Amino acid sequence: ESSNIKLELPEDLKRRNVHPTFHMDMIRPHLASDQDYFPHRDALSFYDFGNDTEVEFFVEEILDHRWNKNKLEFHIKWSLGDNTWEPYESCKELQALTEYLNLQGVSKPSLLSKPPTRRR
Repeated sequence: ESSNIKLELPEDLKRRNVHPTFHMDMIRPHLASDQDYFPHRDALSFYDFGNDTEVEFFVEEILDHRWNKNKLEFHIKWSLGDNTWEPYESCKELQALTEYLNLQGVSKPSLLSKPPTRRR
């Protein structure tokens, strides 16, 4: 018997390679905020995983990058507090990417550092 739980994700999350499997220790019931302790904490609108090009203002900054095989991904800090890894294709129009590239001292994403190649 497995101690993992697999969620059924909507198609837009599957296309973005959101991993559907979690260890049972990571799963908790959702408890709504207590309005007495947290007044006016209405539900925030969440990022639309569609192809909307007007979502740049949700990105606070790019924290890091990684190469997943030959695909470039960026660690995004969202203004709502979440951090996620996003593919280059979703980030290529962001002002935050231009700022990240400047901080890294490169002019284009393909010049970002890659992990060293392992030799056998």
